[in-house]
Amino acid sequence: VSTVARTSLSMLGSPHPDDRQVLVNPDRRVTSHSSSMVTMIPHPDEAVSLLSSAPLTHPRSSCSVRRWIPYAVFVFAIAVISTLVIISLNSPDPPAPPPYTIIEDDKISQAILISQQRLLLSGSTSLVSLEAAVLVYDVESQGWRHGRTEGAWTPADPGRCAHIAFLLAAAQWCRLQGQSPSCVDAAGPMVAQTSAIMGGVVLDTLTGASNKNLSSPDDPSFSAWIQSRGYVMDALSNNGLLYNQTILHKCYPSNSGVWPEDAEALALSQYGGNAMAATPLALLMMMMVRGFAEPQAQDYMLQHLSQQPFSRCTSLGSGVPPGTILHSYLSISDSTLVEVAHIILPNGREGVLSVFGQLSQTEENPTNVTYGCGDLFDHPADVSAMGMFAEYLLEELALDANDPVKVKIDHTNTTLVVKSGNWTVELSNSSFNATFLYTDSDLGLSTVTWYMPVQTSGLYEVCVWYTAGPERTKAATFTVTQDMRSQSYVVNQQEGGGRWVLLGSFFFKAGGQHSVSLSSRSPGGIVVADAVKYTLWPSANNVPGLTPDAIQVSYSPLM
Repeated sequence: VSTVARTSLSMLGSPHPDDRQVLVNPDRRVTSHSSSMVTMIPHPDEAVSLLSSAPLTHPRSSCSVRRWIPYAVFVFAIAVISTLVIISLNSPDPPAPPPYTIIEDDKISQAILISQQRLLLSGSTSLVSLEAAVLVYDVESQGWRHGRTEGAWTPADPGRCAHIAFLLAAAQWCRLQGQSPSCVDAAGPMVAQTSAIMGGVVLDTLTGASNKNLSSPDDPSFSAWIQSRGYVMDALSNNGLLYNQTILHKCYPSNSGVWPEDAEALALSQYGGNAMAATPLALLMMMMVRGFAEPQAQDYMLQHLSQQPFSRCTSLGSGVPPGTILHSYLSISDSTLVEVAHIILPNGREGVLSVFGQLSQTEENPTNVTYGCGDLFDHPADVSAMGMFAEYLLEELALDANDPVKVKIDHTNTTLVVKSGNWTVELSNSSFNATFLYTDSDLGLSTVTWYMPVQTSGLYEVCVWYTAGPERTKAATFTVTQDMRSQSYVVNQQEGGGRWVLLGSFFFKAGGQHSVSLSSRSPGGIVVADAVKYTLWPSANNVPGLTPDAIQVSYSPLM
C-alpha cells in the first residue's frame, strides 16, 4: 500500500517517498506527511467536483484542464485503491467456518441431568458437583448433537487435561518446523503417562520460555516471557477453540519443581490458573480424533490417547461396553476430577463426553497438585464411580441399542439367583436396585449364586456390584464357573462399591452352565451380595473381542 501511494505522491512533485508516511484521516482522505510539505490526495468525490467546476471557456483554461485530466484520473484511481486496501488490512479476517456442524439437542441435556442426579444421589462417590458436555455424531446430518449442563461453558481448573491442548500445540509446532508429529519427544509420555514433568518439558519447548528468576510483574522481561507462554492459546485460537479459556501454566509437580516459583508464580498471581470448560474440551477432543485440527498428526494423537475401558487411566471407561474404542485423558487432584473421552461403541455409535467434577475434601489444596494414572497406585479419591455416569447416559439415550447382549441380574431375581444360609436384606442408595444382601463372615455356610444363561457363544465380560463400607470384608471371594472350570477372585468390599467391578472375561458356550457365586467364607467383616452383569464382546472376522475400525452408519440418528 505504501509503495503505491508513495509513487503517486512523487509524481506530484513530493519529496523522496522514503521520507513520507501514509495515513488515513478521519475525513477519509489519504494524507502524506513529510517535514517539508503536506500533499492532500482528494477524496474521489472531491476529485470529480474539481473537474466539473473548472472553467472551460478560456482556451488556456480548457487546455489546462485537459492537461490535468490524466493526472486527476490517476490520483482518483490511486486514492480508491489505497483506501480499499488500507481498510481491508485494518479489518479482521472473517473467521473460517468450522469443519463441523453443532446441533443443540435438549434431549441430550435432559439425559445428562438425569444421569448426573442418579450418580450424585447414589452416595457411592465423593463427587459433590458435576458439569458435563456431550457430543453425539449424527450420521443423517453429518453433524454433532450437543447437550450439556448449565455450567459446561464456565471455565474451571482442568488439571492435567490442559495437556490435551499441549498435544495439539505440539503437533502445530512440529508442522511449522517441517518435522514429523512426534518431533517433541516429551509429548508422548506426557499423554500416555499423564506426566506433569513431561508436560512441563513440552510447554518449555514450544514456548521457549522456561521459568525465569523474576520477582515483579513490572520487570520488562516479564511481558515478553508471558507473551511467549501464550503459544498453546494461540494454537487453540488458530483452530477456533480458544473461547474464554486460559492455558498458560504447567501442572505441578512439574519440571520446574513441586510448586510454582519465580516467573511461573507471578503468572499465576497475575492471570489466574489454567481454565477450561466442558464443551470446549469436548470440541477439542472431537477435532483432534476426527483430524479437523492438525490432520497430519491425527494418527499420532490417537495412538497416545487410546485407552482400555477398565484402565486406571480412565474413570468414564468403566461404564462403556467391552470392545468400545476409547480415546481419553483423565486428571484428578484432591478437589477435582476432569476427563474427556471419545468413544466408538461396538454398534458404531460415536460420541465425546467431557466431565468436570468437584470432589469433597477436608482441606484446601493451595499448591494445586494434580495426579495422573502413572503417579500413584491409589488415587487420592476413588473416582471409578464416574463410569456409572457414562453407563447411565448411554442407556438414557439408547446409544447402546444393538450392541452385543448385556445382562444384569439383581439378587431379587428368583429365577436366576439361588441363596442358601442366612442373608439379610438392607436398603441403600448405592445398591444396584435399592437393596442388597449381607451376612457375617464364617466358614462359608452362606452362599449366593447368579446363573448366567448364554444363547450366543463368545467372550463375555463379567462384573459384580456391591455396596462398600468400613465394616465390610477385605476378602470377599467371588467364583466364576465356566461349565466345569472355575476361577476365584478376592475383592476388598471396603472400597469400590456402588459401581461395576470387573472380575474378568470368559469364553462362554451357548447352553453351557455358567455362574458367579459368593460365599460367606472370609477372614472377617460383613460379606455383601448384590448384582452381576455379563456382556458379550463384539467379534469380527471370527475373532472374539475384535471391533471393526470403521465407524458404522447403520443406526438411526437421535431425533
